[in-house]
Amino acid sequence: MAEYNRWMNLRLYEATASLSEAQIFEDRGAFFGSLYDTLNHIAVADLLWLHRFAHHQSLSELSKSMVGFPNPTSLRQRVAQSLPELRELRSRLDEV
Repeated sequence: MAEYNRWMNLRLYEATASLSEAQIFEDRGAFFGSLYDTLNHIAVADLLWLHRFAHHQSLSELSKSMVGFPNPTSLRQRVAQSLPELRELRSRLDEV
């Protein structure tokens, strides 16, 4: 499942490569508005789940891996200020 998640995230970010910043941040009427906010939501959801899993006793290595990652408190909280920043966070997150 993690490999599929990593592969799909890579495809999503590759699909944004040809878009301008304005296109990425444009409200498209989607549930989260813009492409950026949709990508951010996916990262936030993964962060929330990984932080929850990291509290389990048997996953102490995961807990160590999550140090330094944002710990969002809302599904709409932005965890990066730009697409390159979000892409870098996504890349690090996919290595956990």
